[in-house]
Amino acid sequence: MHAARMLKQQGQHVTIHEASESLGGQIRYSRRVLPDHGNLADWLGLQLQKLNVPVVTGSEVGVEDIKAMDPDVVIVATGARGGILRADKDNCSVPVFDIFAAMDRPVGEWSGEVAVLGGDQASCYAAQHLTRLGIKVHTITSFAAVADDKAPITALFLATHLAENDRIVVHPETTAELLTGKRVKLQTKCRVSELSVDAVVVGGRVAQFALAEDLQRAGVRATIYKIGDAASPRNVFSATHEAADVAEKIRLATGTPSRN
Repeated sequence: MHAARMLKQQGQHVTIHEASESLGGQIRYSRRVLPDHGNLADWLGLQLQKLNVPVVTGSEVGVEDIKAMDPDVVIVATGARGGILRADKDNCSVPVFDIFAAMDRPVGEWSGEVAVLGGDQASCYAAQHLTRLGIKVHTITSFAAVADDKAPITALFLATHLAENDRIVVHPETTAELLTGKRVKLQTKCRVSELSVDAVVVGGRVAQFALAEDLQRAGVRATIYKIGDAASPRNVFSATHEAADVAEKIRLATGTPSRN
């Protein structure tokens, strides 16, 4: 959205193809915990409307679609998918979700206690979301503190909020080794313990860049850029800077005069 706005302001012809039915990416999830996060997505959507940028929702495009469009440039901003379960499973009888599927699960289907395997920022937001549904959450992180992927002051702020939430129990320096039945077997500094849970949420995020690789293998004519979480899961600050950087590279490549 940032890249499209800046490119349109430069006079480029831009179209956004969004696989889901609404814009905003992962902000659509984080705003459920921190409503202020939604202001950015709302503002960007309004700017795109003012600039008359075509937005096609429900449009998951592939190599052949892009070949038919024959663009000069493709910006792949396909974000991230859920993390990978590292623990073993042996007759696990509880549902296992990634953080996005967990946020999308109907409210009425949650009950009891949930283990969130991960202490990164996105996992912490998922944990906070679940507690608002009346769920007790066990946050399992191999690090000494949560939100290790954030700047220290932001991590401290988030850790404080979790510590003040009596529905969240943080298990630091702990790994989930096995999901069996309704239990999660844990290891903490060589000590083994178990949790009885009603669901498991696998934290973390993995870059979703398959489209960029497919386009490169297909030898499409377009110049391909990969930005945001499609390059590496990080934060909005990094994504917006990459959007500005790509917009400037395209401006220079096309010889478009600077707006300044």
